[in-house]
Amino acid sequence: VTPVCASLQVATDVGDTLNVRAEPDSGTRKLGELNRGAIVERLDTQNGEKIGFTSAWHKVKKGSLTGWVAGAFIACAP
Repeated sequence: VTPVCASLQVATDVGDTLNVRAEPDSGTRKLGELNRGAIVERLDTQNGEKIGFTSAWHKVKKGSLTGWVAGAFIACAP
């Protein structure tokens, strides 16, 4: 999995947040959450648990929060 962008934007439904996980799997420890529209730095991309249409997970950083988010809920930042 090779994304074409270094910055990503959270693309959840209005009012929803995106969980940041310790590993690329929804069953792992929740480290925090990101609000819809948040812009994050992409550090890595790996295949993990399939959610929706993709198994891509992105390791992201925003401030002091670093962890994995499901690719189904994030897209390249504008």
